[in-house]
Amino acid sequence: MVRSLRLALSLILTGILLSLSLLTAFAENATDSTQLNMTAPASSASPSTTAEPTTEEVIPAEFPALTVNAISNLFPNSSAEYSISKKQVEVTYWLKSSRDILSIQWFLTYDPEVLTLSPEQNTPEMICPAVGKLSAVEYGEDSLRFVASNTSLFNYSSQTAPFVRLLFDVNELNPEMPEITKVDLTVDVLIAAKRDGKTGRAAPDSEVIIVNNSGLSQQGIDAVSLKRRTTLTPGNFVQATHDEPTEPKTTAVTTAPTVMPTEAPTTPEPTRPKEPENEPPLSTGSLFSVCLILGIEILATGALFIMRKKEILF
Repeated sequence: MVRSLRLALSLILTGILLSLSLLTAFAENATDSTQLNMTAPASSASPSTTAEPTTEEVIPAEFPALTVNAISNLFPNSSAEYSISKKQVEVTYWLKSSRDILSIQWFLTYDPEVLTLSPEQNTPEMICPAVGKLSAVEYGEDSLRFVASNTSLFNYSSQTAPFVRLLFDVNELNPEMPEITKVDLTVDVLIAAKRDGKTGRAAPDSEVIIVNNSGLSQQGIDAVSLKRRTTLTPGNFVQATHDEPTEPKTTAVTTAPTVMPTEAPTTPEPTRPKEPENEPPLSTGSLFSVCLILGIEILATGALFIMRKKEILF
């Protein structure tokens, strides 16, 4: 009876020791996993990026990068100022006459180092819509010549129409060195006439010479009413303004209360699980503790086995 009781006690003791070892190891692993989950930093969303504006602004400057003066012996002068961002300039000489035009001849000069005149962008139809393909145009390196004549007359009596319209490309400019250039139109020949209602052509003895050999005829100008104006692409130059310094006014000195700088809010650290106050001197979840308990168990089981063996022998 005593032997059976000892054998049962040894088996129970062995089972208890094995259960305690497994439970303590599982509890330690679960605690470590909880601590890792609690201390892992939360993922932060990537900051959104704002697209930069692409619209080019005209920055005020001390002086214009380009000044274009449109002059002529027949039309009024015009001028416009541009910033460095201007890439094209259109010059137009407008005309309206009490009589239609029979013959036109003129030449125009410009500075090719500042402006470029492209034949593709300046066709006869664009240069003088009232004349169009009935003209002869000669493109030079720094000049343009135009000749047209038609007994059916060119219509300038019904409305104001472009007499010369040119689109110039602006060359690359140095913003530190302003350019002043001119476009010079010289009218060589300009003859007006009345239209014959029966034939639709110039009526005999109605021709009036307004310009001949680049010289204006006062008699022709008095006989024909002319309306003339010159326009340029509107200038985009903005003058920089400077505020004049003002003397500071004398005021009573007052002592302002000291304001302590406020600290920027800090991001709170993630909370960690509170450790038990009475921590056992030996951590049962480690490999060393498990081996130690198993060793004690083996020694106890061996001792019980030896005691039982002695009782059987003796």
